[in-house]
Amino acid sequence: MKRTFTAALATFLLIFAATWLWVAKERMAFFDISYAGWRAKMDFAKTLPKDNVVILGDSRAVAGLVPSVLGPSVYNLALAGCTSIEAAKWAHDLTASATPPRAVILSFTPVNLMATKSFWETTAKCGFLTRQEIETVWERARQFNGREYWPEGESYARRSSLAGPKSPGDIEIRMKADLYAEDFPPCYFSALWGGRIIRRLNINRKFYHETYAARGYYPFGTADECAEAGLEAQTPSFQPVKLFDLYLRESLALFEGSNIPVYFVSAPVNAATTPSPEYTAAFCAYIARLEAEFHNFHSLGTPQPTWSAQDFGDDFNHLRPPSAVRWSKEVAQKLNEEHVPGGPFG
Repeated sequence: MKRTFTAALATFLLIFAATWLWVAKERMAFFDISYAGWRAKMDFAKTLPKDNVVILGDSRAVAGLVPSVLGPSVYNLALAGCTSIEAAKWAHDLTASATPPRAVILSFTPVNLMATKSFWETTAKCGFLTRQEIETVWERARQFNGREYWPEGESYARRSSLAGPKSPGDIEIRMKADLYAEDFPPCYFSALWGGRIIRRLNINRKFYHETYAARGYYPFGTADECAEAGLEAQTPSFQPVKLFDLYLRESLALFEGSNIPVYFVSAPVNAATTPSPEYTAAFCAYIARLEAEFHNFHSLGTPQPTWSAQDFGDDFNHLRPPSAVRWSKEVAQKLNEEHVPGGPFG
């Protein structure tokens, strides 16, 4: 009996160790396809050429700004589900790089400065942040005691702190951050189960190489049109949470310290998503305050211009590829008019 128990325990520990190694080294085999896109950007960001121009932002920038249209020196580092937390990480890495960008094109959906669904499920699990960076995020979230986290399956109104409910000594969030940082297998069980351990490897490798070759661009929606209202239509006013405001200002300060100009462009939305005048006015006022505070920060164009339903492929207001080309040409024209370093564009 004792020998059987020892053998069973040894087998369990061996399987657990192998799974731990697999999680740490082969996320491409079981993660959702979005991980392959993140991984491609994390990799080519390490070898950016001299005089590059980078795009930072969220999924609307991923699907809407096409480097091959904007110019040969442009690279799209925008990330699906991204907030200013991830932008600040890029800012730290890019300003410390041997080949820092000549300019940055920044494009955030305003609601992504108000809440996130994906910090724990994507950013932490993808290995994008170090242990210390994850710890800094939740400590700042705890300090502000805001409502920046929007758990999957919950309504937007039920937002809560990214740091979660407070426990004695904050032991719960400390353990969670450590387990994610150490690639602890149970944290990845749903992805391992959904990907059947290895089922997604070939699909993800293909998507990785396509994203790498496209310098970070890839589309999302595939519908011929989408007239459904996005989250902006459900949000009566714009007010960035303190955590995301802090990280955005940190990003702009880092770029300003390295004399790198930042140009903000706002992605189009469909008519049903067009936010209220109060929402738009509050967002414009926020951007204007940032322009006044950071001399390297410039806003170009109209905030969230309204385009036809035929321009969008899903209810997240992701542009269809032909419309992404159109928007990229418009952005290139604005960049040329401003004589942005790294041009000409288009």
